[in-house]
Amino acid sequence: MKYKEIVNLINKPGSLKGVASVSINDEFVVKGVRIFEGNDGPFVSMPSRKAGAKYEDICFPITKEGRENLHSAVLEAYEQKLTQQEEQNHEEGKETKKAGNKKSQKRSDGQKTAESNTELQADQNEQTEAAPVMNM
Repeated sequence: MKYKEIVNLINKPGSLKGVASVSINDEFVVKGVRIFEGNDGPFVSMPSRKAGAKYEDICFPITKEGRENLHSAVLEAYEQKLTQQEEQNHEEGKETKKAGNKKSQKRSDGQKTAESNTELQADQNEQTEAAPVMNM
């Protein structure tokens, strides 16, 4: 079978780490496939609905081999998405650091940046507060 997976990462506290849509043989799509972080690593949960006190899968692979293939494909797509996000965050971190260095430099017209002016004003306020008061 041919699978195409689209994984959206969940960046919130909790065990839910992603939600995927899976296209099977370009003929059938399963939405709402969830990726959870468990004690033994990430695992896949098929879409389900509450039936009484428990949940039942809405759709699922019939054979063990089919389940293993589908889950492996989803987990592989999840790992790739995590790697992409880590690389993107690393690149954004470099850009943020460069932007931070530029903020601390003087403008070309000789004026200090607003950030520097705020620091100067804070220093002046500290000096004023620390000045002794003389009673006459």
